[in-house]
Amino acid sequence: MTSADDISDLIQERLHRSGAKAVAAVEAAAWLDKAGVLKDSPSRPGKPLRELLRAGQIRGGEQRPPSPNGRWFITTLAASGVSNDQQTPIGEVLDGLAIHPLAHGEHALEAFILIKVREADGDIGWSFRTTSAPNREELLGALTVQVDLLRQELRDDWRVD
Repeated sequence: MTSADDISDLIQERLHRSGAKAVAAVEAAAWLDKAGVLKDSPSRPGKPLRELLRAGQIRGGEQRPPSPNGRWFITTLAASGVSNDQQTPIGEVLDGLAIHPLAHGEHALEAFILIKVREADGDIGWSFRTTSAPNREELLGALTVQVDLLRQELRDDWRVD
């Protein structure tokens, strides 16, 4: 059987990838059942996960409202329970991967990294990481330009000469 810590990690990773702030226990239980991590109850969906939540074994678990009849949710924690202040060198996170170097005279200040990942359940997904909290307006501008450039490249690839 998978440990409660492993179950928490899987839920937190999925929440981070989706950008969701929380997930209902029933939905998270379906994720876990599909991944073969925690078999769900066919007659009472979410019951095995709710039992772990009631026991306080799942990080980010909260009952809304906090009463016997409240619904259980798992809220997103910073980097799967790791403080936002804790960072790891990029080379350790992207072990075995390489990127093109910066142009001569350029010096890295910040990074927003989009990473294709294999999830714990074997599915392929996308995750992102930053070196620090980016200026959101600046980031939106940079991403908008990249999307426009990619759109133009794809359009050019499909043009019939």
